[in-house]
Amino acid sequence: RAEWDSSTTSISLESAANLPQLQKQDALFAVGLVESAYKGPDSVAWFAELSDEGIDKGLQVLQQIVSARLHQPAFCVLRCSSSSVGEELVVAVRGLDDVTDVLTASEAEAAPLLDGYCHRGALLSALWLMDQLEPLLRRHSPDMVHFVGHSLGGAVVSAVAALLHSDPRYRDCLPSSTVVRATTFGCPPTVHGGPTLLRALRQRVTSYVNGDDIVSRLSEFNVEVLLGQAEQCQRVGVDEYARLLAQRRRDEKNDDDQWDADSSNAAFSRARASLSRSPSFTSSNPVSPQLLIPGRIFRMQVEYGVPTVQEVSAELMAEDCIPLLPNCIRDHRLFSYRETLELL
Repeated sequence: RAEWDSSTTSISLESAANLPQLQKQDALFAVGLVESAYKGPDSVAWFAELSDEGIDKGLQVLQQIVSARLHQPAFCVLRCSSSSVGEELVVAVRGLDDVTDVLTASEAEAAPLLDGYCHRGALLSALWLMDQLEPLLRRHSPDMVHFVGHSLGGAVVSAVAALLHSDPRYRDCLPSSTVVRATTFGCPPTVHGGPTLLRALRQRVTSYVNGDDIVSRLSEFNVEVLLGQAEQCQRVGVDEYARLLAQRRRDEKNDDDQWDADSSNAAFSRARASLSRSPSFTSSNPVSPQLLIPGRIFRMQVEYGVPTVQEVSAELMAEDCIPLLPNCIRDHRLFSYRETLELL
């Protein structure tokens, strides 16, 4: 099949309810594979040998680790024998599923990566994963390596993509012509650039954010903001906090006439962003650089039954506060990503 070029495709506002067909197929394949990785070895084998996607690609399971440890995520490696690009390997990394994954995710401080920073737990997991993959990569010398991951797994595969791009330790484990790309779903904010790091991620990583997915807004910086807002609410009282929030809303309306008090979620996000940037609403001592979602970001939403998708900047996503909404957990789950993708 013709491969979708993740470095050049863009979504126009006029076609905001659609993804290019190849991009949609690519994303649905990645969702299906990561879903199977959560369910265990039998499920991955079933996906490879019996699912329509697995049969079309001629998938063969080469390696699988089903139990995670600290800084050692569960993952599987598959070979695509029917790929149109030649020898292709797909690596799927599972997200949070047990206590050790939570411990890895909790190491959220920024650690150096290339000329920027990365979530420390994700970076240590990526380095361990590269140690496991290096013999396979050298043996198969693939023409393409496609990494896919959900939640913390998305953060790990993004860091791996950056390491393979520029880290001298791994330059000779793949031919220079090998295409490396990564697809993530519900990836938390994990990087802070460095032009080299940001360029490597933008060329190789595509991140999908579904609706009010809480994990895609869950960085150490945003937790500090949330705690600062709670502290402010406790200090001034609920009524005064509500008055300040209403004033921010009126300011938004006066600035650009974009506030709709009844239905505009986008305007409410801008109001919350204004609050988060206000000194009186933030923690007085942020403890680390503000980390961003890696790569090109496609934000998907279904509002009043109408699906939309739009490519947004990492900086715009970083303005969103942590959404304490009824659907913030559901929107993070893979079945919800699948439902939204199928509507686009």
